[in-house]
Amino acid sequence: MPGFLTKLMVLVGVVLSLSGCVTDISRQATQQTQAEVVSQSITLLSQMRFSEALSTIKKVRPLSGTDARAIMTFAIASDMTGQFGAASKAYDKLADSHAKRADFLNNMGYSMMLQGKLDKALVYLREAKRLDPDNATVANNLKMLTSVVPTR
Repeated sequence: MPGFLTKLMVLVGVVLSLSGCVTDISRQATQQTQAEVVSQSITLLSQMRFSEALSTIKKVRPLSGTDARAIMTFAIASDMTGQFGAASKAYDKLADSHAKRADFLNNMGYSMMLQGKLDKALVYLREAKRLDPDNATVANNLKMLTSVVPTR
C-alpha cells in the first residue's frame, strides 16, 4: 500500500502542477486576446467605424481594468458615438497617470469640442500644444477650434 499512496500523491502533485500551468496559459491567452481586441478596436476607429469599435472594445471591459490603451480606445469610441458620460468616466480613470501627456490632453480637448464646451477644449488643446509643439494632430484640432472660437 505505501507504494500506491506514494504514486497517488505524486499523481495529485502532477495534476496540481498542470492545473497551475493551465491557469497561466489561460491568463496569457486572455491577455493576448485583450491586446488583439484593443488593436482591432483601434483599427476600426481609424476606419471611422465608431460603433463597431465601441462594441468591440467593450468586450474587454476596459473600465474595470488598468490597460491604458483599452481605456483610451474606449474613451475615443464613446466620444465618437456621442456617449460622453462613458467617455468622461474613461478619461477620469486615466487622469492621474496621463494628465501631463499631450495625446491625453488632445483627446480631452477634442471630447470637449464634441460636447460644445469650447472654452474647456481650448484650455486642453493649448496645454497639449505646449507639451508637444510639433504634434500635427494637436495643431490641426487647435486650428479647427480657433477657426470657430475667437482667440482668447
